[in-house]
Amino acid sequence: MEDDGGRRWLGGEAALGGLLLVPTYRSDELPTSHPLHAVVAELDRNRRVEHLQLPRFDREEVAALLRGILGGPPPPETIDQIFVQSEGNAFFAEELIATTSRQSDPHRSSRLQGVLLARIAPLLEDTRHVLRLTATVRRPVAHHLLAAASQLAEERLLAAIREAVDRQVLLSEQDAYAFRHVLLQEAVYGQLLPGERQRLHRAVARVLAQDPLAASQPGAAVELSHHWYAAHDYPQALLASIAAARAAADVYGFTEAHHQYERALTLWNEVPDAQDQAGVALSELRLEAAEAARWAGLPDRAASLIQETLADLGGHIELGRAGLLWARLAECRSEAG
Repeated sequence: MEDDGGRRWLGGEAALGGLLLVPTYRSDELPTSHPLHAVVAELDRNRRVEHLQLPRFDREEVAALLRGILGGPPPPETIDQIFVQSEGNAFFAEELIATTSRQSDPHRSSRLQGVLLARIAPLLEDTRHVLRLTATVRRPVAHHLLAAASQLAEERLLAAIREAVDRQVLLSEQDAYAFRHVLLQEAVYGQLLPGERQRLHRAVARVLAQDPLAASQPGAAVELSHHWYAAHDYPQALLASIAAARAAADVYGFTEAHHQYERALTLWNEVPDAQDQAGVALSELRLEAAEAARWAGLPDRAASLIQETLADLGGHIELGRAGLLWARLAECRSEAG
């Protein structure tokens, strides 16, 4: 780089001795087409130039930052929360601790969201649509799933993804795309209107339900249950919740199974022909839910579900089965103290 007098300020022979220049830039906010990339590449060829890449903070460095801000050591759970949410970004960590501390400024949270969304505003509408879908999925999205859910023509889809990647908003990971930062994903999703959320969740659910590869992935049933429920498609959500609960129980994931059974029981009255659609009676579903609650460490809830089942069945139950349910109820009450 030369001035009008021909003196070289960066690279080559410096005309002024004893001068140290320390320019900085944010690499994760610089579009790949920005001319600075060419300048940096040229400078890297100069042995007199040292190029330092500062990594994100690790947990200990985030803890030290928070300690300096708060004037004392924060609780370990606060450090873990801020570290996970900020992903080691010092600015995000500072803003997050400001919004969670007792003296938090109510405008800090909206300011952080504004900073994040400012990177989205200049993008094309197709790109913003792709970002909204990716934020709705909440995990890296395979290209074929994004193509099916977006319903964009291939050229428009690729152009939108390219802009998002070039603008350092999305990362390309093998055959999937993910947000560069989880806070940016949350900001994009938080900006959606209720109707937009339902429409996007419905689009994602339909694609996942029809994709055999997605259905074979761990946690697929739970993911499908989440999207149908968020789309307010209660018949589909009921079926997906029951399937997700049983799938979780099969691998001893009783906490997740309990959560899914509770959702199914909540949805039962929202679906007019729930028993026909689910293929199971409410009493049997309650007993499945009771078993999951018990193994999830919630004997009180398990006892309540068994009591409800006994009350519903009344005299329409075989004595032997009634005895087994009363025995199970006694065990749950005993475990609950």
